[in-house]
Amino acid sequence: ISGSAGSGKTLVAAEKALRLSRACPNVLFLCHNPQLASYVKSHLTTGTPVHVADFGNWVRDFAIAGDPLRVADWTHFDEPDDAALTSALENLSAGDHKYDAIIVDEAQDFRDEWWVVVEAGLRPDGFFYIFHDDNQSLLPRRGSYPNIGPHIDLSRNCRNAGRVFELMRCFARILPEAKLHGGSVLLLPYRLGEEQQ
Repeated sequence: ISGSAGSGKTLVAAEKALRLSRACPNVLFLCHNPQLASYVKSHLTTGTPVHVADFGNWVRDFAIAGDPLRVADWTHFDEPDDAALTSALENLSAGDHKYDAIIVDEAQDFRDEWWVVVEAGLRPDGFFYIFHDDNQSLLPRRGSYPNIGPHIDLSRNCRNAGRVFELMRCFARILPEAKLHGGSVLLLPYRLGEEQQ
């Protein structure tokens, strides 16, 4: 499922996880960024059985390798090494713990070899959703996504309104029309050297 920046992909992904958790006991919401995982955990899935994790720490848990990376210390370049990926893959493949559903957000930042590990954690009859926007890739283009079904573009803007939406249309004219109205944006211009202030 793809959608433009700020169109509400994370909101839709979290809602999908919540709905699946009503029918499935083990639902995983997975993303690359631990700051996003923390936000989803504390604001979108609080009090539910949905397990929310960032990929690096999720792999470390299954690889039983090292201490979790603190959210404050994370950068976009932090990734599990090959040994951790291999160990996690072996443990997930051989273990009994499988998820009934996995929802991946920020999929544009997942490496090709990560998908094997993710899929090893999914039951054979499980639900698998991938949310992405290739225009938001924070790191060099990662490659392709698993062929799990039809590709769907979000046909409705679920989040942006007002000036935020107008700004995004400057970058992608094909965005769906905003369904929300109102909201305000505070624009603060800075000159070079004034950013910290």
